[in-house]
Amino acid sequence: MRLISLIIVILFITGGNAYSQDEPLPVETVKEVARAALPVLGQLVTAENFEAMGFRSLEDAAKVTLDDTEPPLQVFMVRLDRLKEYQAGADANSLLTGGDMVYYPVTVGGEVTAAVGIAKTKEQWEVTSLGDANLIRMLTSARKRSMDASELDAKSYFIVWVAALNLHFVAYRADERLMLVPVQDEPTYKFETGVAMPAEQAFEAILPAAKAHDGSPG
Repeated sequence: MRLISLIIVILFITGGNAYSQDEPLPVETVKEVARAALPVLGQLVTAENFEAMGFRSLEDAAKVTLDDTEPPLQVFMVRLDRLKEYQAGADANSLLTGGDMVYYPVTVGGEVTAAVGIAKTKEQWEVTSLGDANLIRMLTSARKRSMDASELDAKSYFIVWVAALNLHFVAYRADERLMLVPVQDEPTYKFETGVAMPAEQAFEAILPAAKAHDGSPG
């Protein structure tokens, strides 16, 4: 099932500086960029689109705050070309690239309603999208479910995105092994929402689809 979300692009990024998986995310910097975007988010919400933007009412758009209770979600990508070359049993960590994208949850009354998307371009972090209501709810819900099962804290989690196949996972590491948590059921690959699996297992499951993909968007 494809993700259905409204994404309003503020800035299209053609490149950026990839982050090392061991490099700490500048959380305070990212937070300030996200906070500055909140008034813009409010201005984009109208009587015609407030539901698609993730709000229960137009008035709620004026009540948005950042979710300061948990860290933002850092995004690492799995490129199609690398996935096609993946060999069964290889270290799944080697497929991850990026780390220069972040989703910062936005809440109304403590409930996650939307997200501010932020990415690093050259030497600064900038807003790239506002909205993503369905996606951020699935991501934060899957993270919470996994946290309850694993007893890890929110700082242990990040996002793995296989863009070519439109797949998002909440991820963490257990004894250096990459674990992926599907954010929605994917019967084609036998993925179950919220159920963690070794990344090697997930990548082997999607490898046939990756090899059959012609690289075109969508």
